[in-house]
Amino acid sequence: MKDRAATVRVVRCAACGQLLEGPTPPQCPLCNASLGTDSVNAGADVTPYAKAYAQGRSAWRLMNEWVWFAGWQRLKHIALIRSSAASRLFMKTNVFLLASCLIIFEATQTGWRLDVQENVESAVAAPTGGGWLRLSESSTIQQPAGKIPMRRALWWNPIQSGFAAVHAFIFGLIACLIGLRLLQVGIARAHDSNHRHEQRMTAALRYSTAWVVPVALAMIVAALKPIAYAGEVRQWSWYPSPQGFELGAAVLAAFGFFMWWFWLIRLGTTATGKIRGNVIFFMVVGVPLITGIVGLAWYYSVEALNRTLFQFMNVT
Repeated sequence: MKDRAATVRVVRCAACGQLLEGPTPPQCPLCNASLGTDSVNAGADVTPYAKAYAQGRSAWRLMNEWVWFAGWQRLKHIALIRSSAASRLFMKTNVFLLASCLIIFEATQTGWRLDVQENVESAVAAPTGGGWLRLSESSTIQQPAGKIPMRRALWWNPIQSGFAAVHAFIFGLIACLIGLRLLQVGIARAHDSNHRHEQRMTAALRYSTAWVVPVALAMIVAALKPIAYAGEVRQWSWYPSPQGFELGAAVLAAFGFFMWWFWLIRLGTTATGKIRGNVIFFMVVGVPLITGIVGLAWYYSVEALNRTLFQFMNVT
């Protein structure tokens, strides 16, 4: 039994990601992080995700739930943890998830057009510019007495959708990384010099990206909006409205953002008495301000690039 236990291998150091071979040493040979204790006094990452990462297992779903349902004691625990290879991987996974959902979101928001034409004797005229495909067109839709019958057509421009999706993904990655970096700097500045070197809340900020999940789901809901266009053109007996999808997506996205914000405010209350006010103030004011600025920068950058490129390619 002793020989079997001695051969148990830790695949990686949770703190730096160093591959480890042979029996588990007491300390990582690369970063000197303790591997034989669960103490967080030195800021070691002993979260479920870090433990699974060290053993070469995946615990992404478990870590999301661990963050979502964190109580006071767990928040105090995570606030002391320094940034680690495990927390960085968790953050990158969630940032990539969000950026990937931006692909779906932008591909279904850009390059779609629903046209209505009163002249029912001929097909609905194609939009100006190249690249438009007619996906569906209604027959004559009878209106109430006294109103002119209508025809509707649903158009899709794959060139616009494709380029918009790529731009959304690239700019989304950049915006997320810049935003998280600014938040990290702000949290560090909120701590005084005596605590700043301890790198408090650095891992917590990365693990807080667990709240990306409801925001990503919101984008998937918004991506269903073309179904409403198709229903309107084909005059299904029932179909959801585009505004319904938008409202559902907005509720999910707002829920994710406000829960993340509230989680960070709660995290700020775990700071020591001397600096607690500064940390809470940054969480309350700085977090939404930075997030709003970065979000608007992403939106207008993507829109400006799309508009310029589409005009240049004559696919407007």
